[in-house]
Amino acid sequence: MAVTGEIPKDSPMMEKIENDAAAYARTLATNRGRKRKRRRRRCAKSSSYTEQEALKLGLIDFIAHSEAEILKQLDGRTIRRFDGSKQTLHLGQVRIISLDMTGRSVS
Repeated sequence: MAVTGEIPKDSPMMEKIENDAAAYARTLATNRGRKRKRRRRRCAKSSSYTEQEALKLGLIDFIAHSEAEILKQLDGRTIRRFDGSKQTLHLGQVRIISLDMTGRSVS
């Protein structure tokens, strides 16, 4: 079942869901120093993009094909936290540990 379940597309509740999603996208864009108008327009249009298109449009920072590649690309990158502070990521020695879900976790 979809997140919206059986909510009709033209209902006030669906409009609320769309507005909440747009507000969340604006918050993320603002906190990451990105252009809010572009994000809002893309969210409102329900646009979909390939990873290459998203990269070219600045919707994503990079493309990675494995967890190790993600860590490599993020290593040494300085990020700005939501509180405004900056932190440099040091991920060169990070180990990836897979945790299997138990039957209890799934239900």
